[in-house]
Amino acid sequence: MRMPARALWPGAAVAVLLVLAAFEISRLRTARQPATAVGPALTSGTAFAVPLREGRAVISLPDGDGRAWLLILSSLGDASQHEQIRLNAISAAAISGRDLQSSSSRLEPVLPLSRPPQAARSADSPMESPVVWNRPASALADAATDDLQPVSSRQPPAVRTFRLHVTDGDPGDARQYTAVEGRLAGFGQQIQVYADAQLQPGELAAGLVEEIVQLFDRSVCPQVCGLLGSWNDVDDDGRFTVLLSPWLGRLQGGKTSVGGFVRQADFSRSADSPLSNRCDMLYLNSSLRPGRHLETLLLHEFTHAVCFSQRGAGSMAGTQLPREEDWLNEAIAHAVETRFGGWSNLDYRISRYLNEPARYPLIVPDYYTAGLWRNHGCRGATSLFLQWLQQRYGEQILRQLVREPASGITSLERVTGVRFSALYRQFTLALASAEPGRPAGAGIELGAALQSPVSPGLLRAGHLQGVLNGWGLAGPRRTRWNTSETPRLTVNLTGTSTAWIEIQGPPSSRGGHRNAADTGRDWQLVLEGRPGSRLQATLVPLERPSEQFELLASCQGEAGRMDSLPTRQPHLARTTRTAPVSGVVTAGYSSRFRSPAHPASGAGARAGTSAAGRLAKYSEIRVHIGPAGSCTAGTATAAGEAAQPTPDFAATPEVLLLACEWHQGETRQNVCLTGDELAAARVNPPAAAGSQPGRSEYRLLFPLHDRQGQSAGRTLTLKAIVRDSQGNRHVLWSSVPEEPQDGFSGSHSQEMASEPLPARR
Repeated sequence: MRMPARALWPGAAVAVLLVLAAFEISRLRTARQPATAVGPALTSGTAFAVPLREGRAVISLPDGDGRAWLLILSSLGDASQHEQIRLNAISAAAISGRDLQSSSSRLEPVLPLSRPPQAARSADSPMESPVVWNRPASALADAATDDLQPVSSRQPPAVRTFRLHVTDGDPGDARQYTAVEGRLAGFGQQIQVYADAQLQPGELAAGLVEEIVQLFDRSVCPQVCGLLGSWNDVDDDGRFTVLLSPWLGRLQGGKTSVGGFVRQADFSRSADSPLSNRCDMLYLNSSLRPGRHLETLLLHEFTHAVCFSQRGAGSMAGTQLPREEDWLNEAIAHAVETRFGGWSNLDYRISRYLNEPARYPLIVPDYYTAGLWRNHGCRGATSLFLQWLQQRYGEQILRQLVREPASGITSLERVTGVRFSALYRQFTLALASAEPGRPAGAGIELGAALQSPVSPGLLRAGHLQGVLNGWGLAGPRRTRWNTSETPRLTVNLTGTSTAWIEIQGPPSSRGGHRNAADTGRDWQLVLEGRPGSRLQATLVPLERPSEQFELLASCQGEAGRMDSLPTRQPHLARTTRTAPVSGVVTAGYSSRFRSPAHPASGAGARAGTSAAGRLAKYSEIRVHIGPAGSCTAGTATAAGEAAQPTPDFAATPEVLLLACEWHQGETRQNVCLTGDELAAARVNPPAAAGSQPGRSEYRLLFPLHDRQGQSAGRTLTLKAIVRDSQGNRHVLWSSVPEEPQDGFSGSHSQEMASEPLPARR
């Protein structure tokens, strides 16, 4: 017998109501429960990968364990993409009343980087298919016998005509090129040098041509070819060609000055003039002078020529390989220049990147199209990345990348056997000296080039802290975020860039005060980005140092001209340097100041010229460094208010390095003080009567950059490395507007985890 449908309705309705009630009870219980566990114990110094879903993650962090947290946020998207990540710290009391849409992310330790070909790989690093190693690591062994091929005994032509792209227009437009008549200036066994016919007698520096020939034949050519392979003799004349021209001081319609460059189109036999000179050649600025920087520049540009030859038609591989992406092409050239030359082409670029790492993308396939040609921060990023890869995989990785039948990220993954996302995560950890599988505190090494501001070995080079060719490095700049004061933070990234955020928590419930509901319970950190964004997050627990410090700085206005400056500070030099593009006369700081044309190149330099009456004015920068709270103690909080009482601070921290920088386009200025020069810049000697307890005060004189002595609203970057009473190192940063101020300004933070250091003897 069949029951009527209406007889079933009451029972079905009751069942539905019971299911809904059970679901609601379960939801309410979940909402009231503490956040779920995050996985393994959060051991200090261990890196943990944070999984993100649709650009979002929720991290549970323990309360009351006295730690700080280093959050490394990266974007793996395209360089043209800009990502905004919102961070929100939620107190334990607030969690209990929230309807959380997702449970906390389960963190997993980041395993050490695999070593090819047998080493175990971490969960996020394996390739989906086996890696084929294209050539053995011993490929360099026979390089000397087969890589120095073009040699000629013939006399080079006395005159040759070259086509040069000099405007800001399309390189594919023949109208953007000019004809340059080159006259033979000198030649050697494997090189011939031509000088632009428009140069007047005496315009070339004495001995410049001779040094180019000797450097190329004796060191540059054998070293580069022995490491990477030979160049392709496109015009079959048996020699490599160099053109010296003043055009390199006014490229892109006069907007850009470069020391040298190489065009890939010149190495093509099929391209027509003026798009190609069909000649194996490079271009050098005729204002260069003999010296170490000249050798570094030749190494860099000739490396480009060899790379274009190895990958182009008619190469040793027998087939034309894909065009290498610009970022990796430049990284290889920088690696070779520092291997055999110096750091004068990289020092300021590395510093610029470390000052603002979230601003500069690593992966840029075409710098010119992306509007990032000659972007020094990008070049600093890519050079450090490949420097790190060489330390992990050996120097042979350079030759492997040059000859790999792929390009860019694909080439890297084939050569290393590791996904780029895993490589990049490990690189960002290495910059923070927290790379898994490495000794505590180890990072990216720059060798003996990075000088310690104190006794050798006291500050390890792996931290990227010290003096690199006159530029002060303090590692990648960190943002300090105190969640109890500001529960929300916004981070902006470009594609393949990174932000390092040092978090101090936990957050408070309401009104900036913690209550009993917060104590002993997990609090949550919520990361929210754009859905579909390719974000990467890594968390590193840190031991919170017992001593914390701050740096406060202000610009006190004009300090005077060179002839009126005090002679007490030995870092001031009575020299001038003239930039070839703008002709601006600026002051040197014992080789620590960098004019628009790097003085190491000698471009337009007039050493020994009197500066009196010609020099632009100086800004006076006052810097206070001391324990947290000491730099503002004893000062009035507002006009007419009484000064705050001065607390009893601990001993004054030892300042090891103090640097001030400004970068804009091709213009850069720098002051870096250590040792005696730093001591001479101190305003209050340690035993001076009336000195603020626990605080050091310094006076820096920073040159204004234009003829009128106007700063044009510049913002200067200050950084300091200090050591506390326990031997731990701290890095402090500040950004200071260069305009007269009544008080102190700029960020003030201890933005690097402390590390025990041996006591100085």
